[in-house]
Amino acid sequence: MTNNPTRAPAQPIDSTYHFLTFFDDKFAAVKHEDALTLPQLAGEIAAMHDSSKSKLPWLKLARFGDRASKNNCLRTNANTLEVTGCEID
Repeated sequence: MTNNPTRAPAQPIDSTYHFLTFFDDKFAAVKHEDALTLPQLAGEIAAMHDSSKSKLPWLKLARFGDRASKNNCLRTNANTLEVTGCEID
């Protein structure tokens, strides 16, 4: 007898939306939320240019609440509502 787990059908990457949050900088006092497909996200990343990496916005494949830390940072574990993926630098 073979164990064949049932899998959900794969969704096309150009029609599946992922929630993410952009932060203006590493201090993350301001957030901008969006839902993008992976091709849309790739386009957003490709369009971002600045004189140094440290001047570019940060992004997290996660949703965050409005509860800032004592340092006014929204990008904290305690303020994370949902993780929607992982990003690699």
